[in-house]
Formats: sequence, structure tokens, C-alpha cells
Amino acid sequence: LTCSDKAAEMREKYETMLAFYRLSFDHVLQAIKEDHVEKGTACIWNLYNMGYIVKTPSVCFGIDINHRWAWKLEPYFDFLCITHNHRDHQDAALIEAMLKAQKPVFSNFIEKGNMSKVPTDYQVKNVKVHVSITDHNNSGMLNNFVSVFTFECGEDSGNFTLLHTGDSNFKPEQYTNILPRVNVLVTRYAPNALTENNILGEGKGKTQPDYVLVSHLLELMHIDEADCRWSLKSGLIRAANLNCKKAIVPMWGEKLIWKNNKLN
Repeated sequence: LTCSDKAAEMREKYETMLAFYRLSFDHVLQAIKEDHVEKGTACIWNLYNMGYIVKTPSVCFGIDINHRWAWKLEPYFDFLCITHNHRDHQDAALIEAMLKAQKPVFSNFIEKGNMSKVPTDYQVKNVKVHVSITDHNNSGMLNNFVSVFTFECGEDSGNFTLLHTGDSNFKPEQYTNILPRVNVLVTRYAPNALTENNILGEGKGKTQPDYVLVSHLLELMHIDEADCRWSLKSGLIRAANLNCKKAIVPMWGEKLIWKNNKLN
């Protein structure tokens, strides 16, 4: 992932996953450039790992974007959100490009951007962004380390709402700035068994999602499942055990469309 362009192209000829890594990015970039989003609709792409891109009729933004060519996305983003300071959830070149273009970068660690270490509300165009601060799943060492982002994308998106948890440890008492219902919840495969269910349901610090997107799978900088490189099989098993009937495991480059209160 960090070798020269020439070496990367050579490896892609022999390593299928690296070829797919490139092709899925090219597919998403082309779609963001050209796809027209109808009024009352929102388009969601899973780029890689926990990186998601949301495009409505009036705004386009990214969450936890990490990719070799991520900087190419800057011209199409209105803002960028980063849940925490781990390199598989951020991209230095993209952050630099966004800041140079004077576009908002929301995080709890980038001082040149819009930084907050406490629950905060922002608004970009007609998108409301609500931030909660939570422990990392390795909470014994990384307390108050992860920003959880809730988005209200506005009327022209069909009032689409999304909650992205990053690598949160899913403690309801820390989910102080979320919505009681969201259309889509992006959750990571958590190493501690089914802690995602802690925030699913009714009550303080919980939400009822229409859909869950299980993510943080096949992340190439992790070695294997013992090092948090979760397989698709593990993701599917986890999805089947969440307290949400509509749990999906998206793959890199996959596009989902929110329209008429359904995700297709």
C-alpha cells in the first residue's frame, strides 16, 4: 500500500486483492464524479475498511477515508469526518488537500481542522453533524479516543440519517449526542463479542437503525483475524447476530441508495 506506483502496478498483476483495491477506488471515484442524485435520495459508497462516502443532491462528504489514492476525492467533498487517530481510518494526503482547499475536516485530533474533544454539533450546508466522544474498543488504553458521528442529511436527501461509530467500544453512556432512530448505522466488527448490540434498541444512549452496515473487514494493514483483519465470513456471522433484521456486509466499491425509506 505504500510502495511506488510502478511497484504497485506490478503487484496488482499477481495479487488479486490489490487489483480489486485499485479497481474499486476507480469505480467509486467515477461514480462520485458522474452520478446524478435525485431529490429525496442519498447514495452511499463503501470505499474501503470503514471509509464511507455519502452524496445527496446538495452535498458530498466522507467518513474515515483511507486509501492510497484518497487525495483524488478532495474536489468532490464538501467536508470530511475522521473518527480517530489511527492510520487505517484517515489519509494524510486527503486531509492536507481538504485543509488547503479550506474545506471542513472534523476530528478530535487535527488542530488545523474543526477539532473537538467534547460532544459538539456542526452544520455544513443543510447537513447537521452531531458528535459524541467514546472509548476505543481497546478502552483500557484509549479512553475518549473515538468521535462518533451522527448525520442528518436534510430534506433533499429524503431526510436520510446515518450514524458512524468508528472503532467505538459501544458504551451507551457515552453516546450522548445521537438520534433515537437512524436510517443507517455503520458499525465495525468489534473484537469483543457482540458489543455492538449494546447501543441497539430503545433508551438513553441507544438507537434503532433501519439498517446496519457491518464494516472494518479485510483491512490490508492488519495481518490476520488475530490482528483485527476480519474476514467476510466473520462479518456475515456477526451481521446475523445483531439486533437488527436488516444487517448488510458491503464490499469495497459497493453503492447503496436510500430512496423511499429503503436502502437498495
